Amino acid sequence: MTSLYPRSDLSSNSLSSLLQSVLSDLEIYNLAHDTKLVVRSRLFDPAVFIYTVIGILNRDKEFTLRNIHYEYTCNMLKKGKESLSWEPFYDFLDKKQMPVFLKSLCDRLNEISIKEVLSDTKELVDALRLKLPNLTDILIQDGSEIACNCREYKGKFEDANEAKLHRTLSLSSFTELCSSITSGVASERKEISLYKLENRLLLADAGYPSKKLFPKIALAKGYYLIKLKSGSALEVVSYNQYNADGTVTEFKNVKTRFNTYYKIKDEFFNKKCTFDFEVLTAEGSIQRIVAVYNEALDKHVYFATNIQKDTLDAIQIGELYRARWQVEISFRILKGFCSLKKCNTRKSGIVQALIYLSQIVYLLKLIIGQQLQKAADTTFSPKKLVNRIKCHFMDIIELALDSAERLKSYIERHLELFKTYTKSAPSFTNRMRGKSIRHIIEVVSKTPRMPKNA
Repeated sequence: MTSLYPRSDLSSNSLSSLLQSVLSDLEIYNLAHDTKLVVRSRLFDPAVFIYTVIGILNRDKEFTLRNIHYEYTCNMLKKGKESLSWEPFYDFLDKKQMPVFLKSLCDRLNEISIKEVLSDTKELVDALRLKLPNLTDILIQDGSEIACNCREYKGKFEDANEAKLHRTLSLSSFTELCSSITSGVASERKEISLYKLENRLLLADAGYPSKKLFPKIALAKGYYLIKLKSGSALEVVSYNQYNADGTVTEFKNVKTRFNTYYKIKDEFFNKKCTFDFEVLTAEGSIQRIVAVYNEALDKHVYFATNIQKDTLDAIQIGELYRARWQVEISFRILKGFCSLKKCNTRKSGIVQALIYLSQIVYLLKLIIGQQLQKAADTTFSPKKLVNRIKCHFMDIIELALDSAERLKSYIERHLELFKTYTKSAPSFTNRMRGKSIRHIIEVVSKTPRMPKNA
């Protein structure tokens, strides 16, 4: 497979300096003091704590507080230092400063990872930029529930407690732009950061058309492609119908016998084909709604967008939305390979801390992969990388913090093995569902189909 990224000389590999700038003892201590983490306890060592948790997550050991405390105490004794006993350790993790400290560490790692490229999703951004010249990135947003015992985080069911991690990812770098932790029943659209959307396209599942969300995104000079629930009562001013023979027919001012506009939910639009609607909103403006017919589900799937018809037609809109599957992959990586499955604690601060710790390990592996892909002259699959690099993970981190020359020698010895972490072909299921990035790029790059009488 031909790489899109120039090969870099290992002697100039910046992996060691990147990790030193974040994970060195001095940097961690400074960050801990800046976030007021170590003000109340001189017995807590933030650097040893971070290295302990990274090691536990990398070995896929049980991710519990007892396990963390045991490993942390052992590492402190190896350094000849006194450690906190269980109860003070448990209480210290619940301090408000702990999530702030870990979130700050996540932000620093994000600043590093967002500058590099790991996935071929950047090709999709480049392909769409040919049609939208001012586009700078594609953002994908979603949330995922995490089971916990904390009553502050309410779940969807009465007796269940769930925290919800909301993530907004950049397809240019496959890294996180922003995240938040809320109750499991929180709305997705409340977690969308409007100030980050200028000249960017947002792919999200908002659930239903909001009266305020779409104009706000447009006002922020952003693009959006948001999935809606079916059965909308919006009035149809005009529409394009995509026929089975591949042609497109345009209809304008089609009204009922009572001289009123048809609504999207009416049986008039119950045909097994794709529609491209222009609907009238409550504010009196025109909104584009695309209804893509899904043969497998035998129903229409609805999307709202402000991308013009002459840029992407209805079929291309439906295919482009499939790129949002990449955020689901990121959650699978966190839960499958970074132990973000359940937080067995009743403390909300500790729940947040455990979630941030999983994200720290996820980001570290992405940063390592970004540097290795340059050295190995190849493109990595993020999921495969996080799964298979664990046998080298702690070695690379320890060498990076110890000696750049030893790290260079280590990578050179294992370079051929790292090349086996190349991006595999998409699974048969994803190819059938059209979720492979390569397929989406091919569809989006085509010239949009225009109606006969346009």
